[in-house]
Amino acid sequence: MSSDLAPTSIFEKNRDYLCFDLETKDLAPKDFSLKNLAALGVSVACAWDSRENKMLTFFEKDMKKLVKLCSERLVVGYNIRRFDLPVLTGYGLKLEGLDVFDLMDEVERGLGRRWIKLEYVAQGTLGEGKSADGKIAVEWFKEGRFEELAEYCARDVEVTHQVFRHGLEKKFLAVQFPEQPKKEFPCDWA
Repeated sequence: MSSDLAPTSIFEKNRDYLCFDLETKDLAPKDFSLKNLAALGVSVACAWDSRENKMLTFFEKDMKKLVKLCSERLVVGYNIRRFDLPVLTGYGLKLEGLDVFDLMDEVERGLGRRWIKLEYVAQGTLGEGKSADGKIAVEWFKEGRFEELAEYCARDVEVTHQVFRHGLEKKFLAVQFPEQPKKEFPCDWA
C-alpha cells in the first residue's frame, strides 16, 4: 500500500470492488499512528459489494469475512489508507499488495490540498451529505445503539459509493466548503 498520491489508473469495465467504511469503538488519540489505530477496534463496518450488488454489514465478530473480501476486491473508500485499513490490521488484514483506491487521495490531487472532509465532497458533488458526525458513532457504540450505528455507517458507504460512481461516470467531483463557492475538479481514473 503506497501512501504517495500518484494518479490512479486501475479501472476495468467489470471489475469487482468493495466500497467500505468502518466505525471504531473509540476515537483516535491525538498522537495516533498507523500502529496504534489497530487498537481502536471496530464497532461496525459496512460495504457495498459490487459483485453481490448489495450492502453488507459487519460487526466485530464478522471481521474475518470483511478482511477476506478486502483481499479479493478493489477496496474503495474515503481516507481508508490513513485510517480504516490500518484499523483492520488488528483483525489480520495485510496491507502489502492490497488493491486500494482512496477517494481522499484523489480529492487531494484534484484540489492540491489535504484533509478535505467527505461531507464537503458529498455536498459539492451530490448536493447532500452524511447523516451525522463520526464522533456520534463512538457514543452510540458505548450506549449499545447498534442499529443506529449500522445505519449511520451504511449511509456513509452510500455517500462514498455515490461520489465514487459520479467521478467514474461523469469524470469530475466538486467540493462545497461552508460559505464558499463550489469548486469542481476533473477526475481521470480510467
